[in-house]
Amino acid sequence: MVFTPFWGYLADRWHARREIMASCTLVAAVCLAGTALAQSVTATLAWIFLYGFFVVPIFPLAEAATFALLGERRERYGRV
Repeated sequence: MVFTPFWGYLADRWHARREIMASCTLVAAVCLAGTALAQSVTATLAWIFLYGFFVVPIFPLAEAATFALLGERRERYGRV
C-alpha cells in the first residue's frame, strides 16, 4: 500500500516510467538472488523486503505504459 504510490509519484515527477520499471525489474532480480545467498533469517527477511520494495511498481507501471501507448484506443487493452 505504501510502495506503489511512492513509485507512481517518482515516475510521474521524473517522466521516467519505462526507466523506473526497467531499473526496478533488474534490482528486484538481484534482490531475489540475494535471498538464495542469505546466511540468516534476518538477512533473508531483509532481501525479501528489498525485493518487495522493487517488485511492487513493475506491473502498475507496465499497465500505465500500455494505456499510454494505446492512447484513445483503450478498448484494445484486452488484446494486449
